[in-house]
Amino acid sequence: MALAEAQGAVGQIDKALATWQQVLSMYAYSRARVQYADLLMQREDVVGARKQLQGVIDDYPFTPKFQQKKETVWLRRAHDLMGKIPNV
Repeated sequence: MALAEAQGAVGQIDKALATWQQVLSMYAYSRARVQYADLLMQREDVVGARKQLQGVIDDYPFTPKFQQKKETVWLRRAHDLMGKIPNV
């Protein structure tokens, strides 16, 4: 995840997207899904971004209580990004 974050930070969006896809093929971290969705939005792939963000929002109620505190920041970010996606 650190590699994908670094690639995104320096503007290597395509490489970052590929790295996030690798991460998400093995794990379903909210952090990864939200950051991947943010990059998809930069590439104007609102359908893919919405799918990732909705997954974070839908999964939250089933997250164990001890993990919810850590995931709250990503849930908020998912809601914020969802608000920026136009209804299509």
